[in-house]
Amino acid sequence: MKKELVEKTLKPLDDFINRETAMLTFSDEKGFLPVPIKKEHFHELDLFGEAKEILAIDGGNQELLGAANFSLQFIRAAAVFYKGKRLHVVKKEFFALITADARGKVQYKAEIIGDQLFDKEVFFQKEIKTLSGESEKLEINAIGNIIRRYAELKLAAEVLKEDCLIIMDGSLQVKYPAEFVLMRELVDHAKEKKADLGFLSKTCRLLTKNSSSLSSALHELGPKGTWHYHPVYAITDPHFLGEMHFVKLHPRTDYVFRLELARHTLAKDFILSLVQNSSDPIFYGYPYCLIEADRVARVSNKEKNYLRTLFLSKTSHKDKLKYLLASMNAHDILDSHAQFI
Repeated sequence: MKKELVEKTLKPLDDFINRETAMLTFSDEKGFLPVPIKKEHFHELDLFGEAKEILAIDGGNQELLGAANFSLQFIRAAAVFYKGKRLHVVKKEFFALITADARGKVQYKAEIIGDQLFDKEVFFQKEIKTLSGESEKLEINAIGNIIRRYAELKLAAEVLKEDCLIIMDGSLQVKYPAEFVLMRELVDHAKEKKADLGFLSKTCRLLTKNSSSLSSALHELGPKGTWHYHPVYAITDPHFLGEMHFVKLHPRTDYVFRLELARHTLAKDFILSLVQNSSDPIFYGYPYCLIEADRVARVSNKEKNYLRTLFLSKTSHKDKLKYLLASMNAHDILDSHAQFI
């Protein structure tokens, strides 16, 4: 039965994948005006140039304990300095105890315990206004991801050096007013220190006008070697503090990445430095300084389980905590049981 369904599904899947690419980018966001895809927007790159010191930034987090009214998260932000080899690492680690207060309007308080990148307490409204003017309801366990992003931006601003190149995992795009303040501070500080700043996204959901994958379309249309593609959009959004490029960083890679650069950054020199840092056979075309930053920052399941067990064994209120966790973990029990079926 499954084999027959696969056969029936193959044709519409193949037809969808194989359709002709529309030569126009698509955007439904204000301030991002599509630019037609043209061959002359591909800029080929040399493989050689002066090596600059690179600062790679990434972060990781895991929820250790969580219920409807609280979330305990472990968060790590990491900065890795490279120049031909790893020079040194800076790590910031802390717990964020996020609790709900339902008196009046629901809000969340995040108590920061550990390395201080923030004030000891950070507050979030349950219903938060985005920069686009929309209202968004925050789930308590999602706040850890927001705090991790803030920690990455704060750490980058804290450790950047004069005339270095900063590459961060993720996007220059911001969603919340507080995030924009941190991004603005980082961009201004980098410009003041003559430090180049860019953000590389591992995944990209941008499309062409007929819903083809934009990164896949550019890979198909682009030269065989290394290149960057620009312009992608005419950007008028005042909260987007840079320009968007797409890059292919190694001749042998199948990956094309979205790269966003602060406006004061010279694209060609910055991207050439990434090319020189993207020849590791583990992942051709992806900067190994970011591979290392991911390795240092990642909070593994093993580490999560160790910390969770530590809290569960040492709390003075084991029974009450057990009932709190039971309100949220039924799916986990079913998932773990399914492994043995």
